[in-house]
Amino acid sequence: MSDSVYNFGAGPATLPSSVIDQVKSNLHDFSNGMSIMEVSHRSAAFKDYADQSEVSIRKLLNISDDYVVLFLQGGATFQFTMVPQNLSERGSNKNYQTKGSANYLITGGWSKKAADYAKFHTSVNTVFDSSENSYTSVIDIKDWNI
Repeated sequence: MSDSVYNFGAGPATLPSSVIDQVKSNLHDFSNGMSIMEVSHRSAAFKDYADQSEVSIRKLLNISDDYVVLFLQGGATFQFTMVPQNLSERGSNKNYQTKGSANYLITGGWSKKAADYAKFHTSVNTVFDSSENSYTSVIDIKDWNI
């Protein structure tokens, strides 16, 4: 039996030993005597690393040059804030509310969380909230409140 611990939760996951070994070896020397965690994010070494990472991701996921690849910090819930901040029409009030609105179809805990976070940045229209039926169904698209 293996002594490895497996994490099946959201977020970080269990990595193969070979990946951990490669990361460990690169942490000690990132081709300039420093680990990747010590290299300035403004340095040529880091820029080269980020550029090569983008090339690798584009190749792996077959992403054309029609799209921009972004490396962003934060987890899934951080996206709940970033989406309305970046896709809503900009307002001018000091609370950083946008002028537009966003439509949310509440189909479970995650979409409810997304709509709740969006309320900090824009007006939220709930198209349909399936919590009333324990998130088991969605009404026909012609009946959505848009």
